[in-house]
Amino acid sequence: MSSLSNRSFLSRLGNAQKIKIIVSNFKGYKPPVENASVKSLEESIIAMTNLQTKYDQAIAMYLIKTKLRKGIFLENEDGIDKRMSLIILFVVTLKGKESFEAIQIGNLINKIRCQVTFNPMLEDELARISQIERNYASSVSDFKQIIAILFSFEEDHSPPNTLLSFGALKKLVEQVEKSTVEVDKALNILKPIIEERREDFAILKAQVQTIKNFIKAQYGRKSSEYKQIKGLSV
Repeated sequence: MSSLSNRSFLSRLGNAQKIKIIVSNFKGYKPPVENASVKSLEESIIAMTNLQTKYDQAIAMYLIKTKLRKGIFLENEDGIDKRMSLIILFVVTLKGKESFEAIQIGNLINKIRCQVTFNPMLEDELARISQIERNYASSVSDFKQIIAILFSFEEDHSPPNTLLSFGALKKLVEQVEKSTVEVDKALNILKPIIEERREDFAILKAQVQTIKNFIKAQYGRKSSEYKQIKGLSV
């Protein structure tokens, strides 16, 4: 099975281009079906190249939006990660290190940090993106749960640091939710392109295999013509 990584798609498209150039120089190559012609292959390559350009634009926008979201979680000075460090310190001071609240919030913080830094090693791009998005969705929910626990303190919740006030924490949740909406918008554009590219590459692969079959039949399995293209995978 062919790899579903972007690097693999680019390599396979390059191989299709090489096959087109090689076959266009074969003397007497006259396939019995139009789909196996050099012209048809060239049209398919142009269409795939245009689709790859659309992918490049869509993935660039998605990465911009995810970088902004990651900043809210991990990198901003007043982001979620910094805020969680302040929260657990406040809860331990207020309730005690072994308190139910401190343990519960500590567990949620560890879970969030593991989820947003986890990079799934999956070649299937859609599967990898889906895993990342599930992790972030879960992390937003977990952070809301942390705030809900703080809200339950009621009159006891009067931290000296304004970053831990209810208003500041609510604003932070609104910020990350807005960021998530922007990521979702970019993903809604990217996903159909990834799926279309996968489907169109399967068609291109079948087309190239048809060309290889006709070259083998016309020139022979041991011919120099067939040897030039048989190792180029699409």
